[in-house]
Amino acid sequence: MLPWLASLRDAAPAAYAAGLAAGLAIAVWAAGRAAAGWGIKDDGRIVVDEVVGMVAAGSMLPATWTSAWLAFALFRIFDVWKPYPIRRLEYLPGGIGVVADDLLAGVYAGVVARVLLNLV
Repeated sequence: MLPWLASLRDAAPAAYAAGLAAGLAIAVWAAGRAAAGWGIKDDGRIVVDEVVGMVAAGSMLPATWTSAWLAFALFRIFDVWKPYPIRRLEYLPGGIGVVADDLLAGVYAGVVARVLLNLV
């Protein structure tokens, strides 16, 4: 699946961006509905936000297993550590707050991974 996503990103960047935007909108909606239904803002059973974060990280990287593992490790670090302003995004309302912090953690992971891969 990783090579397929990268080939779509490289062959049709507009379609890839539209797919990411649609996926983000669906994730915000689904996370908001789940949080409201369970009565807990960022319940551990909500995982669509983690998917969004990983897709954000991977969208900046080459389609290699090294990149995937590096992105995963860095995403988990940023998702737990929550450096500024990631933690503040959790306080946004509804599904936006559930997804936004993981989205930014994914962006941080993608940027740091890209820098590390370029250095090596």
